[in-house]
Amino acid sequence: MPLIPPARTPAVAIARELRRLGLEQGRGKDFRIAGHYENGERRYTYVLLLTRHADETVAANADRIEEWTAASGFPFRVDVRYPGSTPRPVPSIRNGGGPRVREEAPQPAQEPAAPAPAPAPAA
Repeated sequence: MPLIPPARTPAVAIARELRRLGLEQGRGKDFRIAGHYENGERRYTYVLLLTRHADETVAANADRIEEWTAASGFPFRVDVRYPGSTPRPVPSIRNGGGPRVREEAPQPAQEPAAPAPAPAPAA
């Protein structure tokens, strides 16, 4: 088994970890890597998640992704949000600053208990 050299860039580090989870990289697949630039300088790297499968996989493995990328020397932050109380997670991955956001999945609405039958009138 060949040794894999350490990642030299943040893009390589995060792409390796996402492929390790079974996601496919590229246009029309599960994810793409992009960068945010200001004045021609790359400020941070982020991941575009393109499929529902990718969203769910990243949300389920958010802590694992953070641990793996930190071990590679390029730590990334994984945020997981549930906008509008939808059951579908909307994760985001980037190595820029800011606080980490981890929302809990909304609980399904409880169905109201069936009303008790009215007592029969006395004759």
